[in-house]
Amino acid sequence: MGMIPKKTKSETKVFKGLTAQRFMGLFVIIMLSSMIGSLIGGAMQWLFIACSITVYFILTGKSLTNPTQSFARGLINFIRFKFDNNYFIGSSNHDYIDYKQAQKEKNNERSKRKKDKESKEK
Repeated sequence: MGMIPKKTKSETKVFKGLTAQRFMGLFVIIMLSSMIGSLIGGAMQWLFIACSITVYFILTGKSLTNPTQSFARGLINFIRFKFDNNYFIGSSNHDYIDYKQAQKEKNNERSKRKKDKESKEK
C-alpha cells in the first residue's frame, strides 16, 4: 500500500508558478496599492506599488521549513508561539522536582514488581 496524502487539494496554475488564487490576489493588491498610492502621488506611488507586490509575493510564497503552508501562515504561527504563555519545566522549578520524584517512585514500583515476579517464578 502507498501513502495516503493528507492534502489532496490541487492548485490551478495560471502562468508558471502563479496559481489562480495568487493571480486574483495580485490583481487586488495592485488595485488597492494604486488607490492608496494615489494619496502619495508622483514617483513614490510606483515605488509603493512595487513594494506592495513584492511583499505580497513573499507572504504568499511557500514556507522554507514547511512547504505545505504559506510563508504568512508560518510567520503567524511563529508570532503566536513567541507571545503565547508557554509552560516549560525547568530544573529549578518545584514542578520539575515533583515530576522527578514521581518518576523515581514509578521506577521503584516497577523494579519492585519485577523482583516480586522473579521471586514467584523461582
